[in-house]
Amino acid sequence: MESAAVIVIFDQLFGERYETHLIEGAPEPFYHYVPKGYSKIFFRSDYTSSALHEVAHWCIAGPNRRRENDYGYFYVEDRNKEQQLQFQRVERKVQALEWVFSVAANVPFELSVDNFNDFDPLPFGREVRLSVMTLLADGLSQRALSFANALSVEVGGREFLAPINYKLIPVR
Repeated sequence: MESAAVIVIFDQLFGERYETHLIEGAPEPFYHYVPKGYSKIFFRSDYTSSALHEVAHWCIAGPNRRRENDYGYFYVEDRNKEQQLQFQRVERKVQALEWVFSVAANVPFELSVDNFNDFDPLPFGREVRLSVMTLLADGLSQRALSFANALSVEVGGREFLAPINYKLIPVR
């Protein structure tokens, strides 16, 4: 699935109702809250996975967080080990939902530890997989389910709620 299709799906489902647009082409992903107008979810240039990841952030963020730039998170680029663990606590559920969106859209999912290189990704991958299983057991939020369903329909009705789709932890 191309990122342009993800944009169309997002805008059709959520654009007017939530006054938010999904926009490609940013050098770095960012959510820009606009109090009296359309907020913008920027994702990296022509990367479908970046779009899915940023929509996952948006789907998880509640109304208060959606009233803050980048959902109120402070991004530390050069993290120490403790900061990386904090990053992962926030990211595990986001990446779990991104994984669901990726399966629905028939797009490869790749676990991301971001720019932290001195790190074994497997334990984090297990946490993300566990978060996927929790999402599947508890049920997706209405926004997330609507988005995943629309992605699935776009690629021919791909099954994305079956746990078998999340058997292997996608680490590099």
